[in-house]
Amino acid sequence: MNSVLDSSEEKTNGTKLLRLAIDGGTTVLRNYLMRSIIPSTLQDVLLNHMGRLYHLKSSKKIITSDQWNQLFPSTSVPPNPQTFDITLLHLLLREVCGLTAPADGWHKMPSETDLSVEANIVRIKNFRNELCHGMSTSIPNDKFQDKLHMISQSLVALGLDQKEVDRLATEPIDHDTERRVNE
Repeated sequence: MNSVLDSSEEKTNGTKLLRLAIDGGTTVLRNYLMRSIIPSTLQDVLLNHMGRLYHLKSSKKIITSDQWNQLFPSTSVPPNPQTFDITLLHLLLREVCGLTAPADGWHKMPSETDLSVEANIVRIKNFRNELCHGMSTSIPNDKFQDKLHMISQSLVALGLDQKEVDRLATEPIDHDTERRVNE
């Protein structure tokens, strides 16, 4: 009898897409954030927007206490963008970088014809959410190619090297790693 945790080509597809969405997506969003705030430091930008960010924490309940502590550590150590996940990076990009919301807003998947930076940022966040909140990590082969194209296009548009995308998409998956990702 097969276990739902057994490896399969479809689960390998899902694992590859997760790596692209999470590893690639986090990297490009973090890099875009850091490029967007030059010549300021991240700490200065966050302090300049502290009122707005506090409103998102206290009134809107959009920023969690853990996220707030990442942005404004209680120690004198500056915030470390390496600890920011896609959700927090997406929030910072839309709230402190002066980006304009795509036609469909910051939370709905944009039209395929919208190739703006903002649309690609939203695609990465939504694609990650779709994969992480799905009922299974299995992605059928016919859907894999479409999803791979969509996420790859956004990652490359935001600065990830096409060779790195191709490597992540085609590199064999160690099934022990796949099993850990799926658990």
